[in-house]
Amino acid sequence: MKKSNSINKLLLLSSIAFFSCQDVFIPDPIDPRLPQYTENGQGTGGALIDGIKWESINEPNIFYSFNPVSIVIIPDKKSISIKFTGNVKGDPTDIVVNLNQMGCKTEKDILSLVEKKFALNNGTNSANIERGNDSYNPSNIPGQIYFRSIKSTNGEYYDVSGTFGFSVISSKGKLIEVTYGRFDFKLCKGEELLVR
Repeated sequence: MKKSNSINKLLLLSSIAFFSCQDVFIPDPIDPRLPQYTENGQGTGGALIDGIKWESINEPNIFYSFNPVSIVIIPDKKSISIKFTGNVKGDPTDIVVNLNQMGCKTEKDILSLVEKKFALNNGTNSANIERGNDSYNPSNIPGQIYFRSIKSTNGEYYDVSGTFGFSVISSKGKLIEVTYGRFDFKLCKGEELLVR
């Protein structure tokens, strides 16, 4: 009985320590539906899709933590593909950004993106929404992604922060605007930050 209580206490303390270290949602002071913009690997992302909150999905549990963003560097095409996994009102909705002719070949090359803005849906770079069976096409209205901060911590982790906005056209011809996008994630080399 005494051993069982000790194990239960240890499990409880481990769970508390694990979940207290997880990402904390800090609302934006101007629009509390969105996470506050940060640059410290907070693990948050958010935007408004036609005025409705899109949020990144971060579902940690005691066995693993799912990071809602991945950046894939494709050296032979000199391109970068970024996928933000999230939802709108509980419906899975991902945001995908493809940047071409970037010249990135290794994970360290991502540091060259700091303080750079890239036009989206301009024929070279694109941004889109992936949501269930719905299909969307990039609009011809320019958008932008801005990598405001990228910091390497010990060469294995990168804190990547920035903002984005763009528009797409639904299969029904409706213009969908993605506004006030922001992200702040800690990416692990070889896991969320890949070279293919």
